[in-house]
Amino acid sequence: MVFCLGTQSVIISKIHASIFIGNKARGQGGGAFLFVYRGKMEMTETLFENNEITEDFRGDALGGGLRTGNGTSTIQRCAFINNNASKQGGALWVGENDKSGHSNLIQNCTFVENQSEGGLAGAVMVGAGSSTIMNTTFWNNTAQTAGALFGGANYNIQNTIFFDNTSTNEFNQDHQIYREVNITNRGGNIQYLSSSIEVSSSNNIQISGSLEQDPLLENSLDYNAGFTPVLKLQANSPAKGIGSTGNNAPTTDQINQSRSGRNDAGAYQLD
Repeated sequence: MVFCLGTQSVIISKIHASIFIGNKARGQGGGAFLFVYRGKMEMTETLFENNEITEDFRGDALGGGLRTGNGTSTIQRCAFINNNASKQGGALWVGENDKSGHSNLIQNCTFVENQSEGGLAGAVMVGAGSSTIMNTTFWNNTAQTAGALFGGANYNIQNTIFFDNTSTNEFNQDHQIYREVNITNRGGNIQYLSSSIEVSSSNNIQISGSLEQDPLLENSLDYNAGFTPVLKLQANSPAKGIGSTGNNAPTTDQINQSRSGRNDAGAYQLD
């Protein structure tokens, strides 16, 4: 586990092309805990896989892969695979994000099979403030409530795929995204649950205007396509070409392939 506590003199903390695998900790940040003061955290092409966070003496268990906060964070071309938090944020937990000027960007990332089975947000928990999620793929993440997203943040979501993220609560509710999460749909999103998943009438929030079709992802991650593993689209995926190019949408994908004048939903761009 890496613990980084920035000082007021730190302007930008950067982590690039790194791997965090099989780490265990108690409290906050199973793979890494990055906390900055009046600064920025930038993370690119980094893999978090099989990391775990369990409760400490205060009862915290936040961020199975990564816990960050107290500044502006940018997470790009990263993959979070099979991380586990016993309470909140199986892959990622972002806090102290509600202060003036703080924000969070997740772009061109893949979240697969992360868990918070006893708690909230199988993949991502952003406690407050503003968070933008763009060209990201969420597949098969699990929590007691909200398999993909939870939190008090205002989420701006664009060109992102939510597929078969599930909750384990007895009411079959809030499978992918907690129903009270504040979301602005910036276009190009897919949200879909397979028919085999039991749901109730209030199972999850549907992003207004999102495409409700099977995104036709490949059956397994490709660990050889780029520095971080990516979940590719099948050739006939409905995600092809539906992405919006506005709001500074990325011109490359997770593995640095050009988006070629169009933008596919999710982290991967078809040739």
